[in-house]
Amino acid sequence: MVLKMNKRISNIIGVKFREALFSTAIKIMLMIILIYSIAISFLPYIKKNFFNDAPVSVGCNVSLDSMEDDNFILVDYSNKCDLKVTFEDNKYFIDINSREGYDKLNYLLQKIHQINYAEFIKENKISGQQYDKLLNNNIIINDVSDEIIQVNSEVMDFLIMVTIPFYLILITLVSRIGAQVAYEKGSKVTEVILTAVSEKQLFFCNVISSMLITVVSLLIVMAPMVAAYVINDPTYTSDFSFFTTSKLIYLLIHLTFVCISLIMLSIAISSIAKQPEDANIFAILSMAPLFISYTYFMFKIDLYKGVFTILNYVPIFSAFPVVSAILNDGISITNLIFVFVSNIIFIILEYLALEKVYCSNISNI
Repeated sequence: MVLKMNKRISNIIGVKFREALFSTAIKIMLMIILIYSIAISFLPYIKKNFFNDAPVSVGCNVSLDSMEDDNFILVDYSNKCDLKVTFEDNKYFIDINSREGYDKLNYLLQKIHQINYAEFIKENKISGQQYDKLLNNNIIINDVSDEIIQVNSEVMDFLIMVTIPFYLILITLVSRIGAQVAYEKGSKVTEVILTAVSEKQLFFCNVISSMLITVVSLLIVMAPMVAAYVINDPTYTSDFSFFTTSKLIYLLIHLTFVCISLIMLSIAISSIAKQPEDANIFAILSMAPLFISYTYFMFKIDLYKGVFTILNYVPIFSAFPVVSAILNDGISITNLIFVFVSNIIFIILEYLALEKVYCSNISNI
């Protein structure tokens, strides 16, 4: 009997997953986020071949072989330039003199790493990881350009880039969930399904099938970024060097909690709608905590403080602050584990509460 019930549940999950995955809205969304992810992952190559970025001028007081390419023009050290590299006391001092120079800063850092990498390891017999740490501690950047550049601009740029596909995934998924739940509410199809499974089990099926769509979407977004990270050639790929394996794992865990929480909220709220056309309004309202999270992040790249500290432990409210804290090393492992444990407890309580809302509304017209 249990095996038969499990088979029914898995069949319903499979049907709902396939229906959503092959729906027009989801297919268009997946195509858009794939193209967008490829574009931001291979932005240097695209700029070089389609937008013809003008090279920036670099002045160095030390010979850097292979520095000059389509991105850089080497000029005399005493001349005015976009980027000035001074090598003293085994340290690289980099002056940023223009916005154009700032835009090429990450590329310059990658070039310095590549130029010194093999020879330095060979002569000093240290690991690549030790070399990275040593060289990073010996690069000092002085921004003297006209525009004020945020200290966390690298993380900020990355978050802004990934915000677009992340929002597109969630808005498309939440809207479709809302429409589907409202359409099924009180319908003959739902009545037939509820003869095979309970309302609680149907809620579970909706949550799991929607979560599977989210996982597929995130994998599609991440695939080009992972490829760019592995290739790590500044001529072709964007710089994702601030990522580490541990940070990636933490981000995936956090985003999973955020998606589960949002999906459950959307399913439950959409079941309240009296008419299918009202479902999208309810679904979008369920994203309000995510909008609050992003608004806070735009003003302050940090965790919530003061009376709002409690929001760090609520998945949808903490979506962007926790992501920025992870990337900026602004949260300790102990605190992060506490956040994750709190998220799990919150999601369990949220599931039980929203399950009741769904069950009390799904059969009513």
